[in-house]
This record gives sequence, C-alpha cells and structure tokens, in this order.
Amino acid sequence: MKNDNLVTETSSDGGSAEGAKAITVTFPPFLKLVPPVRQLASRFARLGGYSTKDAFRIETIVDEVCNNAVDHGQSGVESKVEMHMAVDREKADISVTNQSDPKKVAVLKELVGRIGQANHVGNDDRRGRGLALIRMLSSNMDVNITDHGTSVHVTKLREG
Repeated sequence: MKNDNLVTETSSDGGSAEGAKAITVTFPPFLKLVPPVRQLASRFARLGGYSTKDAFRIETIVDEVCNNAVDHGQSGVESKVEMHMAVDREKADISVTNQSDPKKVAVLKELVGRIGQANHVGNDDRRGRGLALIRMLSSNMDVNITDHGTSVHVTKLREG
C-alpha cells in the first residue's frame, strides 16, 4: 500500500498458520503520521491472533517508539522513519529506525544510558519516561545509536 506519506509492505512465510507475518511501514518524520502507524500495528497484532490486551500494549509500544523516532531524529520530508513488525505465535518483534539528528545524538545517548539505572527517571525529569514505559510493557528492548541513525528493537512475548 502506498499513499503520499506512508509506504507499507507485508510478507508471510507462505501462509502457514504457525509462521511469522511481517509488515514494514516507512513514513516521513511527522508526528501526525504516528497514530495511523500505531493503529496499523494494533490491527496487525489482532490479525495475528493477539488478544485485545496484547494488541493495546503493542500499539502503546509502537506509539512511543515512533514518537521518539520523530522527536529525536532528523526532520524534514527527505528524512524517514521505518517501522518493521513481525508477529508469530510466541512474540511480536518491533524495530523502528530513524535518521539521527547530529544535534540530538548526545542527549539521546544520555537518556538511553540511564535506562539500566534504578529509578532512572526522577520526579522532575521531562524526558525518558517513554523508555521506562516501553521497558515495562515489553519483554526486551535494545537501542542502537549511531551518527547515521537510531534503531530500537522491542520484543513483546504473547501473554496468556
């Protein structure tokens, strides 16, 4: 599917009920495009057999990671954010990649570096709460920051 702002690709392993299905969405870094991407992720999870509760958690994860990609990445029509999601019977794997804004890389590295610390978000902190939320809702989260781009990979194990 393609429109003026979103490019979507889907794939599967040939239709096996147990196999993974995947979707990739590429969009320019505009916050107004994040809600349709998160809604698509939720619907895709539901089509993959995930419960409403899991689909909502996946939607929340995608929303937060995509918002961060837009906020901390390069802006402008020539830049892009890519969200890739694969679901199977056991888990959902979500990867979001942006093009780094050189002026924001140092701050982003500092925020990500605090994730592993106990109580890394203080009462007065204005940034970093989304990373804590993603970590609470997911089974695993990895962040890779370079001068060229930032990639966040999140795994959400299926519950129940």
